[in-house]
Amino acid sequence: MTRALAVLIALTAAACLAAKPKTDTSAYPDDDYGSIVERFSIEQALESIGFVEDALSSFMALTESASGLMSAQQLASFGCTDWETQNLGFYNHVASIRGALLYADYRIAELELEQARQCYDDGETGLSELGAAEDAYTVAYTVYIDFVQSAGVAD
Repeated sequence: MTRALAVLIALTAAACLAAKPKTDTSAYPDDDYGSIVERFSIEQALESIGFVEDALSSFMALTESASGLMSAQQLASFGCTDWETQNLGFYNHVASIRGALLYADYRIAELELEQARQCYDDGETGLSELGAAEDAYTVAYTVYIDFVQSAGVAD
């Protein structure tokens, strides 16, 4: 790799890291969310996981109803209609996504707390900002640990 190419890659990477997401525009023209950040927030993601769970439950009920109307081979041709997928896989996949979201939220809160402590130590912020970061961390950690302790793997 030439030196010029290496410098170009480094500058591009630095520009990408320095770029901040737009938060003052609507996520989509017909979207009810105030911003892209709200649209893709942890709260919205967890709400969406609930919707996916409901859709999978409906698909399971539909599969059960359809099993009396067509052969097993016909039903299998649609995919994801076997017992293992619907009763084990659906649960495990949703739990994996929910767990990953909660873990990411916890880690972000942990990093934001570290940053808040550093800013407080440097005199850049006050005790109220540090307290808010500590509170957010405590909530995220508790939610994640509660999930881990209550979630199981269906097998």
